[in-house]
Amino acid sequence: MTSNAEANAKQRPSPKTWVMRGVVLLVALGCAPSIDIALSQGDAASKPPNCELDIYEPGLLPADHVLPVVGEVDIHDSGFTVDCGKARIRQLLRERACEAGADAIEIVQEKNPDLISSCYRVKARLIRYADESEAGQP
Repeated sequence: MTSNAEANAKQRPSPKTWVMRGVVLLVALGCAPSIDIALSQGDAASKPPNCELDIYEPGLLPADHVLPVVGEVDIHDSGFTVDCGKARIRQLLRERACEAGADAIEIVQEKNPDLISSCYRVKARLIRYADESEAGQP
């Protein structure tokens, strides 16, 4: 009987194996930032991922300057996010804006890494100019 018990013990993964599997699963499923995007007008053709965009930092646009918003993007920590520095998150923001056919991005809110999250987080509006004369005009 001991040989049967020994055989069963050899077939079962050790606790260390289960821990390693859990870590691998956690990293594989939780390493990307969470991106929430809501488009209000989906009729624009998408642009290449690194398209030319104007980027308006928070508070740069005057309150009375109204531009047509075609969507909003919120990029934040998903819990176990890695590769979420400002440059990477801004790159993801640009890619989503280009996919949506936007001409500009207005950063509404940004949060640098802090005690709550080790990631840069951003909320932005995607803008499509009514005509080319609005380009680059805050």
